[in-house]
Amino acid sequence: MAVDHGFRRVGVAVSDPLGLFARPLVTLDVRRTGDVAAEVARLAREHAVRVVVVGLPLLPSGDHGPQAEAATAFAAAVTAALANIDHEAQVGCFDESHTTAGAAALAAASGRQPRAGSDAAAAALILEEWLQARESEGRARAAGPQMNDVGAADPRGRS
Repeated sequence: MAVDHGFRRVGVAVSDPLGLFARPLVTLDVRRTGDVAAEVARLAREHAVRVVVVGLPLLPSGDHGPQAEAATAFAAAVTAALANIDHEAQVGCFDESHTTAGAAALAAASGRQPRAGSDAAAAALILEEWLQARESEGRARAAGPQMNDVGAADPRGRS
């Protein structure tokens, strides 16, 4: 599962059971959802998720700005919410590198207007990038020295 955290909306995406493909699941309106971290935890349990990846919007310099700090705090809140409902899943952050803008560009290219659903599409892009990084890391491990972990769990696990 991947989450595109925002102050107004939070996009959520899930992968197929083999962790090969990502699809948008839902966009949560922060003002209407209440405890967004608890809702993400509930969705993780409902979809048998073992890994939750929160998009980390780094500054162009690579530093953490206010949005990255908020995403990191949100990841911690999701971890706590998962513990509250006794669902084990690894939670971590992954550089999202402008996926919200990418999702809006994809919507525009297909002739649709970017809207709230683009947050879930951005989460799907985050998840796709994370799945690709995890796959690349697995090939590198088989071919030679280990690379730094991207936060991957069991490759057969659902994300």
